[in-house]
Order: sequence, then C-alpha cells, then structure tokens
Amino acid sequence: MKIVCEQCKKEGYLQVLGSYYRIRHYSGINAKTKKSMFYYHQQSKEYVENLLREQKLGVDSEPNGKQCSSGQESIDLNLNNNGSFIQNDSASIAQSVEQQPCKL
Repeated sequence: MKIVCEQCKKEGYLQVLGSYYRIRHYSGINAKTKKSMFYYHQQSKEYVENLLREQKLGVDSEPNGKQCSSGQESIDLNLNNNGSFIQNDSASIAQSVEQQPCKL
C-alpha cells in the first residue's frame, strides 16, 4: 500500500514486519547487476495507525455491499467460498489416478 513517508514526505510502499513499520522507496537500477535498488525509512506505529484509520474512514460503500477506496475495489471474499473449480479439479485428478492400472 502506498503512503506518504513520515521522514522524507515522499510516497512509498508500506511494509509491516511484525511490529516494525517501514516505507520502501525505489532509487533506481544498479548498473552492474541490473537489479532494482531500494532504500527504507522506519515509521512510527502511531503514524501508520493514524494513516490507516484515516483511509478506513474515507472508504465509500456501494449499494451492492462492495467497498472501494481510491478507485480500487476490494476483493469479495464470498467468491472464494465457492471453490467449485478447485473441488472439480481435484476430483478429476483423483478420478484419473484411480483409472490408471497398476504397473508391476
């Protein structure tokens, strides 16, 4: 999630590692390794919690029950409960295993 850094006031990606909060900033590509380089700034727990609380209060509810914030829709968790594709797929795998004759 992108938020404004408490230290440098630039936008970066929030990372939560246990009770440690930091912002990851992109600094470019390493000329030798051709890999992306990043630098980090530690954030206070209070700062992050306040930002998250403010963003949560700014979330708009739509009539169909979905929520969106900043033009991004949240995932409807009820869609994951169906599982019919996974169940059918694993059933077909089990069935194909049962149909194969044993090799002695």
